Amino acid sequence: MMKFIKKRVLAVVSLFLVLTLLPVLPKTMAVSQGKMISQTREQLDAERYIVTTLYDTTMARSNKTGAKSTDYYYKGSCVWTLTVYGAFYYDGKTSACTGDSVTYSTSSGWSCNSASSSHSGSSATAHGTFTGAKTVSDSVSISCDSKGNLS
Repeated sequence: MMKFIKKRVLAVVSLFLVLTLLPVLPKTMAVSQGKMISQTREQLDAERYIVTTLYDTTMARSNKTGAKSTDYYYKGSCVWTLTVYGAFYYDGKTSACTGDSVTYSTSSGWSCNSASSSHSGSSATAHGTFTGAKTVSDSVSISCDSKGNLS
């Protein structure tokens, strides 16, 4: 009886995750140029949420590039995406960001007022301001530790 309940709960949780992530997957795959490491969803209010996805775009030893994107959803549709790209050096003891860039995309009715990127230490950050139904400013950062792990 207990095994049956565990299997049933696992099936329900799996189905919930699949249904929750289905609207996100096509957009994520389009942005991806590497291996997806993680994805989180932050509910801002009843109409808005943000999906943040981290990608590892290389597997080279001592040098690594990665991307982290933020997809902004309004009333169930992705209305803009802000992505930061970072290039990193690591040697097991230290790490450093050696370069950065930013890209963005918007859907109909939304525009980007500004987008920029910078890097310092072992992190790269992109900032963007978007206007549509609301004006929204956001930033997304990617970091690399001394072992080459991106976050």
